[in-house]
Amino acid sequence: MATTGHPCVDFRVTDSHTDPGPDSDEVHTERLIRLRGTQFAHRHTADYPAPGKLPVLDNGFVTFGSLNNVRKLSAGTIRTWARIMESVPRSRLFLQSKLFADPGTVGYFRGAFGVLGIDPGRVTMKGHVHSGAHMLSYGEIDIALDPFPYNGGATTCDALWMSVPVVSLAGKRSVFRMGVSILSALGRSEWIASTEDEYVAIATRLATETSELAQTRRRLRSQVSDSPLADVAGFASHFGSAIKDMVSSEMMEPLRFRA
Repeated sequence: MATTGHPCVDFRVTDSHTDPGPDSDEVHTERLIRLRGTQFAHRHTADYPAPGKLPVLDNGFVTFGSLNNVRKLSAGTIRTWARIMESVPRSRLFLQSKLFADPGTVGYFRGAFGVLGIDPGRVTMKGHVHSGAHMLSYGEIDIALDPFPYNGGATTCDALWMSVPVVSLAGKRSVFRMGVSILSALGRSEWIASTEDEYVAIATRLATETSELAQTRRRLRSQVSDSPLADVAGFASHFGSAIKDMVSSEMMEPLRFRA
């Protein structure tokens, strides 16, 4: 999701949401090949569980969550999530990653949220589980929060497939714009924030709209299924055409000086 900086690599496949030009072109040694729509296509197998009931309806409080790799949870991410929890009284945060099996990691994050004024008891941290149980964990979450500056990719697609809305912050670098690409392909640009303040505002607004969340829970999977995110065959066709273009004599000609 970034330039290799290596002269032997001629092309990098991306899309116009993840790498809008011309600024992106200027920081890559490769020539950027932008696929139509999005570079993401996510195949969901038949054994994925059906979306569960919206947790807030039984719990009486909103649960935010993330199943992203714990290494993506930057200081800025933690600070912003704490602001969201402060804005939504009685809300909870559910985090799942294999590193949460380590007591030291759990202690670190409890301390990080505690320093920001969040009662550690409001944050649940769960270690890695097998794939089936992993997907069931989305049944614990009302609203998913995308980390930054390294956004989720497959994890965001999984959340959406489980009918959980995802709030994402858009930055300038490729890894900071994966959420933009995925949510734009789904037609859910209203879940994309351009600033941390807007990120907090979007998450807070969603948390107050229980009826909207319930409707999203019922309909989001079918929306994903009908979107470019689930069009694996279309993606393969477009990707194949892009590969053919890359190796055509017309495109390779300006690159021969590297040989």
